[in-house]
Amino acid sequence: DRLCYVRQGSSSYEANDNEIRNLYHKGNRLPYEQRASANQNLTFLALADYFKKANVQFDEGKYQTLGLKDLNGFFTNVGLWLSDQCTAETRAGFFLGNTKASESDGIHTFSGCVIEQFCKIRDLLSNRFDFKKKIEPNTLSSEGCINEVSDYPERAISEALINLFAHRDYSFENALATVTSFSDRLEFISLGGLPQGVTKEMMLLGISVPRNKTLADILMRLSGMERHGIGIPTIFVSYENFSFKPTLVCAHEYIKLDLPRLQQIPSDLTDRESAIVSYLKQNGASSRKQLQDFVNVSYGTVINTLRSLEAKKIVVKQGAGRETKYALIIS
Repeated sequence: DRLCYVRQGSSSYEANDNEIRNLYHKGNRLPYEQRASANQNLTFLALADYFKKANVQFDEGKYQTLGLKDLNGFFTNVGLWLSDQCTAETRAGFFLGNTKASESDGIHTFSGCVIEQFCKIRDLLSNRFDFKKKIEPNTLSSEGCINEVSDYPERAISEALINLFAHRDYSFENALATVTSFSDRLEFISLGGLPQGVTKEMMLLGISVPRNKTLADILMRLSGMERHGIGIPTIFVSYENFSFKPTLVCAHEYIKLDLPRLQQIPSDLTDRESAIVSYLKQNGASSRKQLQDFVNVSYGTVINTLRSLEAKKIVVKQGAGRETKYALIIS
C-alpha cells in the first residue's frame, strides 16, 4: 500500500513500476545478479549434469567461486537462475508468415536452469533448421569446425542465444525472453535495454559489458561464448558474404536482434542452378570464375545460368569488372 513519488519541477507524480525498478537499482550498487535470492531453497541437478558433461568440476565447494552464493552464504540471484527452481521463462515460437498474425507452427515455453533452457532451445532450432549434426549438450564446450546450416549460420544462432540470456534483465518479473521464427528471419528479444554506459555502437565493435557478468562467464565456460562481448561482431561476420545483414535494435527496455533467413533452394531450379545456389550457400559471395570452375561449363553457359538466377531474384550481382561477385538474396 506504500506509494513512491518522483519530483518533477514544482510538482510530483506517482512513479510507475519501471521508474521504481530503476530507483531501486540506483540505490543499490551491488549488481542484481549478485544480490541474495528471495528463494534460498535451491538445487542444481541440471547444472551439475552440464558441468559433468563439460568435464568441469562442480560441487558445493564451488558455489561461492562461481557466484551462486555470496560471502554470507546466501544463494544469489544468479544462483536462482541456474537452479532447478528458476522461474524465468523463455519462449520459442514458429510462424509460417513474416508476422505473429500469421499461422502458428508451434510455440514452446522453457523454464528451470537457464543453461538447460539454452540447450533445449539450441537443440530445437538445430532440428528445425537442419544442422548437419545435432548438437548434444555434452559437445557445447568443444572447439572445432562450424557446422553448416541450411537456413542460418550456426554460429550466429549460438551467439544470439547466449546474448539473449547474458544481457537479459531478470528483474522484470513474469516477462518472457523470446525467440521467434518467421518465414524470413529469426527474432531474439531480451527484456532490459543496454546497461548504463554501454551503447549499440560499442556492442557492434565488440566492446560490451554484460548485464549479468557472472552468468555470462558460466555460459562462456559451458558453451564456448567469446570473451569480451565479441559475440555481436561474430554474428555480423557470419553474414559478410551475403547481401543481407542482421539488424540490432537497442531500445530503452529491450534488445532485439534479427537474423535474416538464408535463401532456400526452390524445387523448380535446374540441376545447374541448384548446384550454383548450393555452392553460394556454403561459400558465400563468389566470382564468375569460381562458379564456372565448380559447375565445369563454358563462360556463356555459366553467365546465362547466373542471369536466370538473377531474374528469379535468387542471386544478386555485387561490384563491377574484375571485382564482380554473385551472392544469394532473400526470396
